[in-house]
Amino acid sequence: MKKADINPKDLIRLYFEEGLSTLKLARKFGVGPTTIRRHFGYAGVSLPSAVETLTKHGMTDTPEYIAWMEMRRRCLPKHWKGYADRGIKVCSEWQNDFQAFFSYIGPKPSPKHSVDRYPNNDGNYEPGNVRWATAQQQARNKRDNRSLTINGETKLLCEWAEQIGVRSGAIQLRLHRGWNPERAVFVPMRITKLSKKKV
Repeated sequence: MKKADINPKDLIRLYFEEGLSTLKLARKFGVGPTTIRRHFGYAGVSLPSAVETLTKHGMTDTPEYIAWMEMRRRCLPKHWKGYADRGIKVCSEWQNDFQAFFSYIGPKPSPKHSVDRYPNNDGNYEPGNVRWATAQQQARNKRDNRSLTINGETKLLCEWAEQIGVRSGAIQLRLHRGWNPERAVFVPMRITKLSKKKV
């Protein structure tokens, strides 16, 4: 296949929606990887301009658009097998409509925020189950989060760790060793000479 035979729409679909790498695209189209990386199309059409041709919202270089694209890629079996195995998908309303997604979720509050499935971490990317969240907020939304009840007060393990200023992993290690929740959280941490880790 010649460079002139490459259709920008096909290239963009294969790259973003099916998750083919530039190397696999190069093999598919019979050109060198450099051609794919530099042109993403034919007759000198660059990837940004090709994407812009296909999208009329003018937001292809924004953090929100990048987050939308990554959200879709994340649900591809070739990239995030765990998501595919759990049946997590992007809803049909957003799958091919960035503007619908952006209208719902709004501008990204800060560089520290990313798209989070909430309140149902096992649910799809769909209205009512997405938000912008920081890494700290997302950590509280993980499937393996554990709740601890101490003196009648229940909090996530990570929240107890934040309260007393230690790593969640240190508390988890203590619990794994058979400590009860109160001891695991409130017994002062010590640093071993060999490992230099808090235990």
